[in-house]
Amino acid sequence: MPQKKRLEGLSEKIFLDRYAKKDADTNNTRVGDVVLVLTKDDPKFPTKEVGEVTARNGRNLSVALRSGATIQTSIEHVTLTVEKTPEEMWDRLASAIASIETKEKQAEWTDKFRYILDDWKLVPGGRIAAGAGASEELTLFNCYVIPSPKDSRGGIMQTLSEMTEIMARGGGVGINLSSLRPRRAIVRGVNGSSSGAVSWGGLFSYTTGLIEQGGSRRGALMLMMYDWHPDILDFITVKQTAGQVTNANLSVCVSNGFMKAVKEDLDWELVFPDTSDPDYDEQWDGDLEKWKKAGKSVIPYQTVKARDIWHTIIESAWKSAEPGVVFMEHYNQMSNSWYFNPIICTNPCGEQGLPAWGVCNLSALNLSKFYDAEKRDVAWEELSKVTRYAVRFLDNVIDKTPYHFEENKNNQQKERRVGLGSMGLAELMIKLGIRYGSPYSLEFLDRLFGFIAREAYLASADIAAEKGAFPAFQAEPYLSSGFMKQMCGVFPEVEEAIQAKGMRNVTVITQAPTGSTGTMVGTSTGIEPYFAFKYYRQSRLGYDEQFVPIAQQWKDAHPNDQLPDYFVTAMDLSAEDHIRAQAAIQRWVDSSISKTANCPSDFTIEQTKELYELAFDLGCKGVTIYRDGSRDVQVLSTEKESKQEESNHSGSGQADSEEPQSTQGGVLHCESSFVSEGQQKTKNNGDGNEQQLHRQDTGSSGASSLSVSSDHEQKDGVRAQESNDGQESTQESTHGNASPSAEVTATKGGESESASSNNVYKRRPQVLRGATYKINTPFGMAYITINDLNDIPAEIFLNVGKAGSDVFAMAEALGRVCSLFLRYGDHGNKVELLIKHLKGIGGSGSVGFGANRVESIADAVAKALETHMQEQACDQERQRNSKGRNGQQNHQNDSGQSHNNNQQSSENGHQSNNNNQTVSGNHQQVNSSRQESIEQEPIAAAIEDSSSAQKDTSPPMMSGMSRDLCPSCGSASLINMEGCKTCANCGYSRCS
Repeated sequence: MPQKKRLEGLSEKIFLDRYAKKDADTNNTRVGDVVLVLTKDDPKFPTKEVGEVTARNGRNLSVALRSGATIQTSIEHVTLTVEKTPEEMWDRLASAIASIETKEKQAEWTDKFRYILDDWKLVPGGRIAAGAGASEELTLFNCYVIPSPKDSRGGIMQTLSEMTEIMARGGGVGINLSSLRPRRAIVRGVNGSSSGAVSWGGLFSYTTGLIEQGGSRRGALMLMMYDWHPDILDFITVKQTAGQVTNANLSVCVSNGFMKAVKEDLDWELVFPDTSDPDYDEQWDGDLEKWKKAGKSVIPYQTVKARDIWHTIIESAWKSAEPGVVFMEHYNQMSNSWYFNPIICTNPCGEQGLPAWGVCNLSALNLSKFYDAEKRDVAWEELSKVTRYAVRFLDNVIDKTPYHFEENKNNQQKERRVGLGSMGLAELMIKLGIRYGSPYSLEFLDRLFGFIAREAYLASADIAAEKGAFPAFQAEPYLSSGFMKQMCGVFPEVEEAIQAKGMRNVTVITQAPTGSTGTMVGTSTGIEPYFAFKYYRQSRLGYDEQFVPIAQQWKDAHPNDQLPDYFVTAMDLSAEDHIRAQAAIQRWVDSSISKTANCPSDFTIEQTKELYELAFDLGCKGVTIYRDGSRDVQVLSTEKESKQEESNHSGSGQADSEEPQSTQGGVLHCESSFVSEGQQKTKNNGDGNEQQLHRQDTGSSGASSLSVSSDHEQKDGVRAQESNDGQESTQESTHGNASPSAEVTATKGGESESASSNNVYKRRPQVLRGATYKINTPFGMAYITINDLNDIPAEIFLNVGKAGSDVFAMAEALGRVCSLFLRYGDHGNKVELLIKHLKGIGGSGSVGFGANRVESIADAVAKALETHMQEQACDQERQRNSKGRNGQQNHQNDSGQSHNNNQQSSENGHQSNNNNQTVSGNHQQVNSSRQESIEQEPIAAAIEDSSSAQKDTSPPMMSGMSRDLCPSCGSASLINMEGCKTCANCGYSRCS
């Protein structure tokens, strides 16, 4: 008998909102109906709650919410569903998908499909769940890959049109840009030059953003480029230019030859076809090997070191989690369609490498349902049965779905590509007592996914015997793919079945993200470990501490014990553990895997490089990492080099470092790094000219740290880097020679007026000193830099979350407004006013208790200002107490001091004459005494230590993890899972 499945809380909301069949006419609403009611009519962050209609008066309703409250609303503000329970949805799906069978078999397969859907044993992809049997117009496919654009204005516009049509219907799109000529290449028809492939990627990205704003489902776009393309370096770094490509995922298609060149430190040639070839317009489609095999010429544009390109990829991924890497040549070597339909791109989430006009046809086995409690083993027989039925279910979807492009229909019916994935893996492993990431777990994963692949392939062969093989099937080339050689080497019975019966589907296995469906079902998503076991659910009384069901069950049975070590979360694992688990599963996946290797914030560039190379060596088809809190940080030197600089100061006081480059959007901060009085640093500006960077002590606290602003104030300043041990070092540059204590004047009515007057804006000097505070907030760790002008805070910079996120943008805006307020006029109590108005501002969650409670980013700024003012007062007191001793020492040092009136201070090397002093003769002695006064606990440490012990009471998510605003519910709950952004509060996913 089918089991009754009751959904509660977030699971019920996701089901009713996304997958239950809707009644478009809300006039049909009756008393007793379960509805979704709009409780906050916000255009950007609307809020819906589940409730039951208790009364109706005309168009007005009384709705009792699940939370216990009763609200008054109108029928326009409710979503009425025809289906109220999963059982009703399962009935609809089973009947719709079985309708493809012959009349004699429809009843049989309706029952079989209903069996595998029952109790969520098989969870169909979101499009299938929402559309099958609900409307003949709704596509059942999630994502598409369209052909690379033809290299012409008309071709690019055609691709744009195809992309727009797919996205308007809710589909994600993958596009490979490699067919477009490079930047500055000649365009003969208009007697000009091309703006380059990357610029057109910006057009596709911008259009995706427009569709995102107009539809209920965000547009999703993947852009790719091959490693041979002359614009590849621009492509890798494009997201470091704010606003150019903001609505797309990026991946580089890497070849085996390129990886060989990286390992052997060889040159790498960037090339492009000869655009003057008479067949160029007709034959060029982005496939360089096919072009060369046809005897066509290519033009070399540049020769570079392969390692330089590789390092750029690694560094960019380390900074901002992009671009990802797809080992495309290896992918095609393993692909079953290699001989007739090469893979050119992946879908936006990366789990399906697809040919031109390929589609994603997805469902997932809920592995948590296949645990045999009596045997304490996997329920192998049940898993075999459900897997075989599921392959037929997905094969039927191909014939059931409507097609809006004839090219999609022709391609899908030619190859009949399906993708059976999984969810609940982590829950199953916990039930079995297997620690995810352990050596034994890799053996288990190999056995489990090998079993699933075997059963799926045998099922597809059986369907081929009954209904026929896919039209492009040819046994010999099919069985010679890299994947089939591997499969048949372990399971010879699969080869025998295919030789005898053929194959119904070119591929059958994938591993897609299941953020929304997995949350609805109440299990771990995809192949990922749980993101967290403990979370906080909002109620009328605040946030209640809760555990995910399997952890709660264990806690109930062991109330006084900690969870055992096989309860592991994504951040408990090392990045290498993630990659090795991915590789173990990839062996049995004929498509690819959407998975993120989560890394801690102190993960280094070198470790990132090793991780990417490990993924290639282990046979992964692609790799994406997410370093917690990753943001744009320019690496200049290691901590060791920084310490070497301090120890090497002599007469000139110069020290070498790498060249700083422009960084995107944000504050780069430095904690507990100092430049002592008269200290000089030198950098090379890349053209052979060294610039000396001098610094004067203005009498402010020696314990203060250095920080600089983003582009809106100062283009170059302190550049920070995270070294192998997570520490940071700095480099400082200035554009001019204005003293921090200089007073800016303005002219009014021909008279000079002090900048300290009440209605004059204080212009920012080129150099300010201050401190950076590290404070935990509901949005993750915030770095708040407060810089002083004449011992009074004059500007505030905030760095929260990843560059490009909504949180980052809002935090930067808050910092700018606060800085403007602090520097306009002098009313005596500006800082106190700012603290008063920012303190206590609350949001959707909080961190900590009592005096350490942080309710929002604004509240964190207020607390940082309070601490800053307290520390400043303490510094002034310490300076007064040590004034006599310092004055005596300075008198001794003055006898040997020299002056330098021509200081090089701006980054372009121009000289000025501001009589700034530098220490020369007795420089080392002064530095020594200065070190005694500044080697103390950094100001930020006081806050950081307390915040580390704080308890995170923000909405469901992992404490301390970087998060963004959810576009659905507005809470700070959007986190990286399975290579996709997923909301831990409402279940929203950008990939489903």
